[in-house]
Amino acid sequence: MAEPACTPQARRITIEATQKAVAEHFGLNLERLRKKDNSRPVVIPRQIAMYLVRHLNGASFPQIGLRFGSRHHTTVMHAINKIERQRRTDRDLATVLDVLEAFLQSSTSKNDQMNAVTTPTQR
Repeated sequence: MAEPACTPQARRITIEATQKAVAEHFGLNLERLRKKDNSRPVVIPRQIAMYLVRHLNGASFPQIGLRFGSRHHTTVMHAINKIERQRRTDRDLATVLDVLEAFLQSSTSKNDQMNAVTTPTQR
């Protein structure tokens, strides 16, 4: 399994921001993404969100599991491995992941720029 991104920018992409972006992309209620709903329309977006959290935030498997309905860390590992495998062969999935990653990274960059403008410098 590939190691998660551990850059300072990656740490600023929160679990909540990732969950919200994925829920909106798939037209889901945010709470439904987090709860123990195992219906097909929710499972794949949840797995995508777990994958993105791991790779863009660097959160541990147990941390991710807690934020997605108190799932066991092995469930999180399975989800991330599954999305990694599918990304290599499924162009549609790869495109969705690329779009979501770009959105989350650009949102973080915009927030950083706004904070740089609005945060007073210390003298």
